[in-house]
Amino acid sequence: MNLVMCTYNIHVHPSFYSTVTAIIITALYIPSSLSPGCVGAPVPGCEVKIIEPGTKKEMPADTDGEIYVHGDNVMKGYHKNQKANDEVFEYLNGKQVGR
Repeated sequence: MNLVMCTYNIHVHPSFYSTVTAIIITALYIPSSLSPGCVGAPVPGCEVKIIEPGTKKEMPADTDGEIYVHGDNVMKGYHKNQKANDEVFEYLNGKQVGR
């Protein structure tokens, strides 16, 4: 990434997104804090949790699990495709989340 930044004089900010979100989910705004695998913090208005598969128990941030996202950036569902909605979306603590 430093090669791209130096060669083209542009700033690259690692981020994470999903096809069910309208915008990015996380962003790393300070390149000096870059560490391998880091994609930054949730963008404003976006809530992210790591959930233990099968139990839906919230896990510590430094463990592997499913990524659950809630916010206005998560789409409401697939148009006329309830099967896809059932596979991708569910409710967690009363909030519709994408995983």
